[in-house]
Amino acid sequence: MKRGAVLVTLLLSIVTGCFVPTATAAAADGSTIVFQWKNTEKRSLFVRSGAWNGNKGFGWVKIQTKHNIHKFQTLRFISNNPKGATFQGSDALYEAYANKKVCTDGKCTYTDSIPVRLVMAFEYVSNYYGVDINGTLGVKTSYCIADDRSGDCPDWVDLAFAGTVFSTSSDKYPSAMTTTVEMSYSPRTRLSD
Repeated sequence: MKRGAVLVTLLLSIVTGCFVPTATAAAADGSTIVFQWKNTEKRSLFVRSGAWNGNKGFGWVKIQTKHNIHKFQTLRFISNNPKGATFQGSDALYEAYANKKVCTDGKCTYTDSIPVRLVMAFEYVSNYYGVDINGTLGVKTSYCIADDRSGDCPDWVDLAFAGTVFSTSSDKYPSAMTTTVEMSYSPRTRLSD
């Protein structure tokens, strides 16, 4: 009976906000490192949960919310570009390409090749966009390089890491059409296969 009373009290405390579990508090902290890896240059890279207010911010929440990238593997692929990074101050810029290929009746054409950039900051910061960091900032952002400078990635870009295939056919159009998306370190403007 005592165990049940403790459980009910604990649940009521959580629901009413009188008690916040440590894991929940840490998850809400923008300085928390949510993904970490080493790239092919043996550099340690990481992305913090970050902050985003609709106009400015950094980290994983900005990458997901503003730029529509939702897979950590996409960030890792971009940072593993064999050409390495180019630097702007203490920011390392890595790039890769998300490519879309459409095949109809065995004839294939690349229809889109979008550059995707990752910006890693190796600088020490104490506070960034209202978040206490007190260390190396990490990945500032990752986004698609588009003519309209929005940085928004189409949904298929985040699927490109997995080499996702979409197929469509119907009675009206019996020939099979497949669309494949993939990532590469150079743009695909023609078929190489």
